[in-house]
Amino acid sequence: MDKPENANAMPPRLVASSPKVERGNDKKLDSCEQPQGGRLDTFRLWTYTSLGDAVQIPTVSFDDMGPPGEDSRWESRRMLHDYLKHRFPRAHTTLTRTTVNHFGLAFHWQGSDPSVRPILLTAHQDVTPVDPESEHDWIYPPFSGHYDGDRIWGRGSGDNKSGVIGILTAIETVIEAGFQPSRTIVIAFGMDEERGGKDGGPAMSDYLRNTYGTDGFAMLVDEGYGFQQRGGILFSTPAVAEKGAYNVRIDVSAPGGHPMIPPRHTSIGILSSIIHTLESRPSPVQLNRDSPAFASLLCRAAYDETLPSHLRPLISRAQRHDTALRSLIQALLDLDSGYWSAVLGTTQAADLIGGGMTVNTLPQAAWAILDHRIADWSSISQLQFHYRSLLQPLLSSHNLTLDAFGDGDLSQKYDVHLSNAYGVLLEPSPVSPTMGRKAWGLLSGVIKDSLAHTQKSVVVSPVLALGNTDTRHYWALTRYIFRYSHINEADFQGGHGVNESIRGEAFIEMIRFYGHLILGADESDLEE
Repeated sequence: MDKPENANAMPPRLVASSPKVERGNDKKLDSCEQPQGGRLDTFRLWTYTSLGDAVQIPTVSFDDMGPPGEDSRWESRRMLHDYLKHRFPRAHTTLTRTTVNHFGLAFHWQGSDPSVRPILLTAHQDVTPVDPESEHDWIYPPFSGHYDGDRIWGRGSGDNKSGVIGILTAIETVIEAGFQPSRTIVIAFGMDEERGGKDGGPAMSDYLRNTYGTDGFAMLVDEGYGFQQRGGILFSTPAVAEKGAYNVRIDVSAPGGHPMIPPRHTSIGILSSIIHTLESRPSPVQLNRDSPAFASLLCRAAYDETLPSHLRPLISRAQRHDTALRSLIQALLDLDSGYWSAVLGTTQAADLIGGGMTVNTLPQAAWAILDHRIADWSSISQLQFHYRSLLQPLLSSHNLTLDAFGDGDLSQKYDVHLSNAYGVLLEPSPVSPTMGRKAWGLLSGVIKDSLAHTQKSVVVSPVLALGNTDTRHYWALTRYIFRYSHINEADFQGGHGVNESIRGEAFIEMIRFYGHLILGADESDLEE
C-alpha cells in the first residue's frame, strides 16, 4: 500500500522535466489537463473520434475460431491495423511495428541508453461477441462508436480498445512534444485476449522473450482495475496477481431407449445431481497474511472511511492472531455480496450444458462445462482433488463409475468422465513485489501525479485480479506485472454486457496516465 498524499504534492521525479524534454514541451503534453480553449476541444474530439472509429471495427473473438490466417473472422484485426496506421502516423513512423502470428502487434521505440531494460505496455485488440437478442437493449448500436457529448458507446470502448487507442495517443503526443526516450519502450497489442489469448498470447510471449530475453523488461502494465472514490479519498487498485483458470467438462453416459419405463435417473438427471452437489459444497476459502487480498484489507482499514466499522478492529487483530483471522474471513463472507467468496476461494460457474435428442428418447449422453477461477493460495491439483472427493461417494451410491481427469483404466468403460475443456490450464500467477520496490514506486507515483488535478488524496493499494488477462502468458518477461486501467470505475459500464461505454473525460484520464508513465519511466532508476 502506498500512503495517501495530497494530490498537489507530486513525486519529485515527475516534477522535474526529463533532460530530453523542455518544460514547454511538457506543457504541450499536458494540454489535455487544463482547459485552454479551442485547441483543447479539438484534442478531445480527436481522441473521442479515434476511439469511436476503432469501436466500429468489430474485432470479435469467438471460442471456435480456426487458426489465424485460415479463419476469415480474424481479418477484422487487419482492418484495425490499417486504421491505426492511418490515425497515428507519427507512432508508425517513429516506432518499429512488427506483426506477430498474423494479427498480434508489437511496437519498439529504441531508447538512447541500452544499459537499462525497457518497459512494456500492453492491451488487446479484440472484443467479446454481442448476443444478437440483446441488440435492441442497446441505447446505441453495439459497434456504433457513438459519442453523445459525454460517453463513447460500443463494444470495446472500455475493454480494451481504450487501452490500445490510449497508449497510441500518448505516444503520438509525446512524439509531437519532441520527446526522445533514453529507456526503450515496447508496446504489445494482443489479438485474442477475450478467448484466453490462445493464439496470440504464446506467440507474443515467444517473440518478446526471444527479442528481449527472460526477465528482459523492467516492468509491464496491462489492463486491469482502476480507481474508486471511497469517502474523501481516491483508492487506486493495481492488481499484482491474478487467479488461475480451469474449465472442467463433465460427461455422463447412460443407456438410451424408450422413456415409457424410464430408469430412476437419466443421464441428464445424474448430471443435474452432480452440479447440485458441486454448487452446494463449493471449494473452501482462505486468507493468507502475505496475500494481495490481505494487503488490500490493511490499506482499507487504514484509510477507507466507507469500510464497515466492525471490520477495522478485526483486520488489525488478524495481523497477529489466527482466531481473529478466521473471524475476519467469516465477517467478510457475511457481507453477502459474493465478492469476498470470489476473492478468498476458487469459484465455479456452470456455464454450458447439453444433452438429449428428442422428447421420446432417453438421453444417452449429457454434458456440462464449469468455469473455475482458482484462488491464489490453491492449485489445479487441489481443484481436481475437490472434484474426486465430492463426486466419488455420490456416484458410488448410484453404482456409477468415474474417470476423473484421465486417472481411469483406458481399457474400461466409465459412466462419468471429468476432463479439461478447451485446453484452459492456468495456475495462479506469481505475485509482483510491491513495497520498497522501484517499479511499484514508479507506478504509485505516476498514478498520484496523474490524479493531481482532482485535488484529492490518493491511496495506491495492491489487489488480486479475479479474472485473467494476456499477462498469463508473460510471466517470464518480468517480475513486475501490474494490471491497471487508469479510470474511475464509475465512468465505465457494460463490460462484456449491454451498453458498454466510457465517459470521454475518463478516456482523457487514461491518456494522461500513459503519458506520465512514459515520461516517469524515462527518468527513473528501475533496476533492483
